[in-house]
Amino acid sequence: MLSDDVSDLDFEKHAEVIADYFSLDFNGKKLSSKLITELKQSALYGFAGEAGELLGLLNSFGSKVISSVEFPLEWETVYDIGAVLKLFDYRLNVSSENFLEMLVDYMEVCSHFLKKDIFVLVNLKSYFDMEEIKLLYKEAFFRKWNLIVLEPSSSGSLQEYEDIVIIDKDICEIRLDNEEFL
Repeated sequence: MLSDDVSDLDFEKHAEVIADYFSLDFNGKKLSSKLITELKQSALYGFAGEAGELLGLLNSFGSKVISSVEFPLEWETVYDIGAVLKLFDYRLNVSSENFLEMLVDYMEVCSHFLKKDIFVLVNLKSYFDMEEIKLLYKEAFFRKWNLIVLEPSSSGSLQEYEDIVIIDKDICEIRLDNEEFL
């Protein structure tokens, strides 16, 4: 159960599960759709005149092309600037220096476009050293992201940053005091 102490939260809506740190999909369907939505808003509010002019030119061109053939054709007038923007095949261009930066960039993209604020990180400590994880924790704190780190064992704690909860084979929750853990 995921909650904010007041109400239950939809896991799919609020959380992003990250298990493969080498194949982060910056241009998946959901992210691309949200990117087009944001670009469409920008076009409509920041470039309304140009967007209207472009749609007019496209529709005029479509009309000319259809009248140049001898066959009876039907076509759809283009009213949606979003449909035109999709033709550009916009993609997020992330050029991170290392895997940790790439992970933070991915989390930022998910936070911005998908409004995710909870990140479930699977086997994080198998991919990053403790200093990198400490930097990630600080970045998450700064950006107000919630992290749930799932590990197969309870070794290698960063006690000042982690609350350790062990879930045993019977799905019992055992909370460890950080001093007990050491």
